[in-house]
Amino acid sequence: MKVKLILLSLLCSLASFGQMQDLMNLSKGEIVYSSILYDSNENLYGYFYLYQTDKTSSKTMKFEYVVLDKNLNKVNNGEFEGMKEDYLLYSRFDDCTLMGDKLILDKIYYTQDAIILNTIRIISLKDNNISNEKRIIDGKFTDFDPITELKKIRTKATFSTSYERSFINSYCNEQKSGMFVHSATLYGTSSYSNPSNMNFYNSDLKQ
Repeated sequence: MKVKLILLSLLCSLASFGQMQDLMNLSKGEIVYSSILYDSNENLYGYFYLYQTDKTSSKTMKFEYVVLDKNLNKVNNGEFEGMKEDYLLYSRFDDCTLMGDKLILDKIYYTQDAIILNTIRIISLKDNNISNEKRIIDGKFTDFDPITELKKIRTKATFSTSYERSFINSYCNEQKSGMFVHSATLYGTSSYSNPSNMNFYNSDLKQ
């Protein structure tokens, strides 16, 4: 009986090791973010992995995402480009939420002193289409080019007395899924004030 238990444990260990090896070989890049995905009923849907794969220029990096179902089968993948960090400006992928047949991928830009803003990309699980980065401007989701826009915003965050910015928070449950967006005022490099207003948008970016 002991021999059978030892053999069974060994087989389970080998199976787990094989699964881990498969995860490590999903992409040639370096993993920079991962998330567990749940559907609107809070049941496990699968797993999201994001890899930094290559440098496409002095200013941009290439990323590859991979989506696995709950049985660790690869069901989606695609690529997009993002801004390369510099010594004054940093970024991180902060959240990935499943909304129906779409993923909402949230990214934060920040300096050593303050969070500057956050943006989203929408990934379609139907056709692997990936949107441009988007942020909220005057209550509307607008395409955002970090390479050209962040320098101006960073200057405001560092040197001016205050400026308005918006925060995007993905949200999903059985009744409703979408994004809460609230505006707040950032004072120089200090923390932001209480939200001045809040709106709710669905996964099609309609208020």
